[in-house]
Amino acid sequence: MSGSRFGIVLIALVAASCDSEPTPFTVETDAHWSTGVSLPAGWMGVAAAELGGAIVVAGGESEAGPSQRVYRLVPGATSWERLADLPDVRVSARLVVSDGSLYLVGGMHLLPNNVHFADRSVLVWDPAGGRWIERASFPDLRDGDAVGVPGGIVVVGGGFGSTDHGGVFPGDSIVVYNAAADRWTYAAPIQMPRRRPMAIAIDTRVHGFGGQPLEGIGTLLDIEIYDALDDTWSAGGQFADYGQIVGQAYA
Repeated sequence: MSGSRFGIVLIALVAASCDSEPTPFTVETDAHWSTGVSLPAGWMGVAAAELGGAIVVAGGESEAGPSQRVYRLVPGATSWERLADLPDVRVSARLVVSDGSLYLVGGMHLLPNNVHFADRSVLVWDPAGGRWIERASFPDLRDGDAVGVPGGIVVVGGGFGSTDHGGVFPGDSIVVYNAAADRWTYAAPIQMPRRRPMAIAIDTRVHGFGGQPLEGIGTLLDIEIYDALDDTWSAGGQFADYGQIVGQAYA
């Protein structure tokens, strides 16, 4: 989440790996954790994003089961405000912001007997109507990371196989959402196919990193940079090892 120490450290590493001038940012030398306003319940697999200074969380799973609840915490508030529920339960989805609009992307349904069912639907929050509106769905099922860029959304890597790809795990493909046209298209494939990657967007440039290879075990260390303006990928350096990623996350 933007503003967290995790986000600041990763952006610092990624920006330093770019060939062009990095986006300016600030690192607090005395950063530390403090207790914030507790959520109404404990969740895992919840989606979260910052919108207009407020924190929004959606979906996830609690002891009561998968959830479709949405909450918002505005600056200075002492409790979370409940917003309109999602149309259905969603676990491990992504909340992303593009041009001031909040989108919920993908995720999983949890059916009886803990069966996971991937969802490719996309919702946008309508603040005036206080509701979620369905937008065009993914062209296939995937578990890649989603980030907002000017004009839309980029989903990097991941996948569960689809008829569009002949049933093959599309870990090298990305899909791009055009908000004005409400349309998804396939874009230039990432150079190193990966499942469950992470991504950070800095303006129109999307930094994809981490994740696992399509075959075998381990964690991918290469950082790749996608330019949403010209639909191209470039190398962005490499983490020294998996321990560095974990160390930066939990330092």
